[in-house]
Amino acid sequence: MKVDASDFPGLTAKGCAQGCSLKGCVISGKPYCAHPNKGGLQSADMYESAAVERFGRARKMLAHQATEARE
Repeated sequence: MKVDASDFPGLTAKGCAQGCSLKGCVISGKPYCAHPNKGGLQSADMYESAAVERFGRARKMLAHQATEARE
């Protein structure tokens, strides 16, 4: 799974991506926040492969940011 910072511009350990709003989250694709550090995907969406894939990419992106911050 390739991770690119442009997948979720603005996503940080504490902040949501720029594309997120009250209307929806770019990770869940639904009107709830699925930020990996704020609650994640709801159980019903764990069967939606596209949402799970986006969630995985977001987690990897945040892990990469954390690793870079330690260097």
